[in-house]
Amino acid sequence: MTTRALPYLLLLPGVGVLVGSGLAGLASAPSNACFSSEYLQEGTSSSSSLELWPLGLRCDYLVGTPLERSMFLGPTTAELYAWIAAATLLAALALLMRDRAYVRGAAGAANLLAVVGLAWQAAGVPFAFFIAVVLGAPLAFPLDHLLRPASTRSARASLLVAIALAALTFCAIIGIILIPVVGIAIGVLGGALASARLARAHVARAPATADARDIEKPRRSGAFP
Repeated sequence: MTTRALPYLLLLPGVGVLVGSGLAGLASAPSNACFSSEYLQEGTSSSSSLELWPLGLRCDYLVGTPLERSMFLGPTTAELYAWIAAATLLAALALLMRDRAYVRGAAGAANLLAVVGLAWQAAGVPFAFFIAVVLGAPLAFPLDHLLRPASTRSARASLLVAIALAALTFCAIIGIILIPVVGIAIGVLGGALASARLARAHVARAPATADARDIEKPRRSGAFP
């Protein structure tokens, strides 16, 4: 670890809290918001409010004016801290093993899923899909580009990874609707595999490009007839 990495290590607890909170909210995100027929009996109305800590939706069910029931759709304290610990560990690995493409991919996918978790809790499933499809790649690109070592930093390579992470996040949302933890695992592991595969393709293509340049240079200088 270099001294340049020290300031980033100091930010790890904050990153872990933010990303872990988003993932915890995503793992417990409701599919039907507060409009559950179980509580909406005749004459019953519902209202909702977003709570940021823990990230979740507070549903109040009313019969006339009196409050009949209040329910929190979000993680428990134990679940929240477990997700924060996992996110902090992943952020540390991404910083210390930034030369490993699969670590960068897993970290990028986790960060994108955390943003999706906030969007889902705030505005529902349609907004979560919007984030993945429209804003997924722009959100994933800067992190991948920043984490890459200088020797492998490439805007084109980061863009390809960002597009792959956005597509995988879209698929993960579908999985989360069915089984939340499995859907998140699909997104993170898929991000790791996609990033590693794209990195191998980039490395394999680089020598071929260099060889082509070496062949073309003498031709331009007139060394070949």
